Amino acid sequence: MIDLQEVKGDKNLKGINLEYWGGLQGFLDATSNGDGGSSSVQKLRRVVPWLAKATTMTANAVSDLPFEILNKNNTVVDSSLDWKNKLGGISDPGTLFYKIASSLCLGEAYAAFQKTSTLIIDIQYFAPHTITPQIDTTGIKHFDRASDKGKSEKYYPVSSGQKENLLLYFWLPDSDVELGPALTFPAGTALMAADLMFSMDGSIKTYADRGFIPATILGVKGMADVTERQRTESWFNRFLRGFTKEPAKVINSEAMTVNKLGGGLDELKGTYADLNRQAIENIGTSYGIPAALFMSDMAFASEVNPMIKVWYTTSQFKLIYQTIETTFNTQLLNQFNLHMKFKPETLDAFKDEQLDNQQAFSGYIASGIKPSLAAQMAGLKLPDGIKPEMLDPEKHKEEVKPVIEPVIEDNTEDEVIPKSLNSKQIKELALWNQIASRCFKKNKGKAIDFECKSISDEMADGIRAKLQQAKTIGDISKAFEFGETKHTEYDGLKELADAINNAVK
Repeated sequence: MIDLQEVKGDKNLKGINLEYWGGLQGFLDATSNGDGGSSSVQKLRRVVPWLAKATTMTANAVSDLPFEILNKNNTVVDSSLDWKNKLGGISDPGTLFYKIASSLCLGEAYAAFQKTSTLIIDIQYFAPHTITPQIDTTGIKHFDRASDKGKSEKYYPVSSGQKENLLLYFWLPDSDVELGPALTFPAGTALMAADLMFSMDGSIKTYADRGFIPATILGVKGMADVTERQRTESWFNRFLRGFTKEPAKVINSEAMTVNKLGGGLDELKGTYADLNRQAIENIGTSYGIPAALFMSDMAFASEVNPMIKVWYTTSQFKLIYQTIETTFNTQLLNQFNLHMKFKPETLDAFKDEQLDNQQAFSGYIASGIKPSLAAQMAGLKLPDGIKPEMLDPEKHKEEVKPVIEPVIEDNTEDEVIPKSLNSKQIKELALWNQIASRCFKKNKGKAIDFECKSISDEMADGIRAKLQQAKTIGDISKAFEFGETKHTEYDGLKELADAINNAVK
C-alpha cells in the first residue's frame, strides 16, 4: 500500500486541527475502534466525504443488483427477488455484497467459508488489510490472517484441496499483475484528488482560525531589538485573533507597514471552488460515476436513467460486480453444479431502452422486414442461445420483399398510399413510433405534430388520426401498423408481432 507520509510528507496529515484527539492517528483510532485499515486511502476515506460517497455509491449499487442462482440447466434455484437461502450460509446477501464491493474499490476482498458436499454452512467477510497472500513460483500457497483483535490463522484457496479454513479471494483484474491483488483500483486512482481535497480543507480551516486574514509581515522602524519585535508580534497576533478586548489600536503609520502575503478571501473564493469541483469530478471519474450523477445537483431527472446505464455498463462498476460473480462461480458454486448471474438489465434504467427496442422491432416487422434483420436493426437483446436467424420461418430461404397493403380506416377513396415502403420510410416510421411512445409515457402528448420527410402526407394523416384516438401505449404502436403481408413465408410474423405488441402494452 502507498503511505501518505511517503507521498506528501507529514504536513498533510496535520492540515486539519485534530488536537482534541491527539492528532490524525488518534482521530482515526477513536473513530475506527481499532478495527480499520491504516492505508492512506482508508484514512482519507474517513475524512474526505466525496471519497466515502464514491465508495458507498458503488457498494450500494452492487448490493442492490438483482441476481439469480441457477443450476446446470439454467433453472432458477434461488433469486434475490425472493431470497430463500436454499444453499445456506448467505442469510443476507445484500450486506455481504456491499462489504465485498466496498473492499474491491481498494482492489481486493476476502471471505472465509465452511461447507459440506451439499450445503454452504457459513460465509464470513474478512477486512482486506487483515489478509496477506503468500504466493511463490508455484502459485498461491496460503493466506495469513491477522485479525485486528490479534488472532492469527492460515487460510487456503479451494484449489489447495484442504477441507477446512477455506478462503474466497476476490481480486480485480489488472494487466500489471499476473497473480495477486490489483495494483490499479478506483480508490487508489482517486488518491491524489482526495489528498488535494484533504489538504485544501486543512488550509481553509487554518485560514478560518485566523479570521480569514492572510499571512502578514509587519514592517516597523527601529525594531533591531529582538525583545521589542517579539512584543510587537505578540500584540498583533492577539489583536487579529480576538484575544484582546480592545476594539481598535492606534499605531504610528509612519513607523509600521502591514504587508499581506498570498491571496485574501476574495481571491480564494473562486479558486477554491474550482479546484474543489475538479477534485470531486476526478474522484467520480476514478470510480466511473458520471459527474452529473455523482454531483446530483447537476443532473436532470430525464438524464438519470441513461447515466445509470452508462455507469453500470462501461465503468469500474461492471468490473467489480463481474469479479464478484466470477469468483463465487469458480471458487464456490461450481462445486455444487450451480452458477450465479447478476441481472442489471432488469433494472428500471434499462427498461426504457428495451421498450423502445421492442417497439422498433414491432415497427420493422409490420413493415415487412425479416425478423432476423429487424432484431439486429432494433438492437433487440435475445435470450441466451437464441440467434436472430431462428426468428425467421423455417421455410424462408431467400429474401422476399413483401407487399404492404395498408388498412385505411376512413372512407376516402382517392387516398393513395404506397404498397411498399423504402428504407427511409421504415426508419422514419420507427422513429416516429418511439417518439410518440415516449411522449405518451411522460404525459407530453402523442407527437401528432411529428415532421415527416419521407412519409407521404396521406400516410402521415392516417397515422395522426389514429394517434388522436389512442388511449393506451398499445394504441400508439397500432397507429404505425399497416396490415399484414400476403406471402405464405411470413405466416408466423403476425403472431410474433402481436406477441411483441402485447409485451409493449
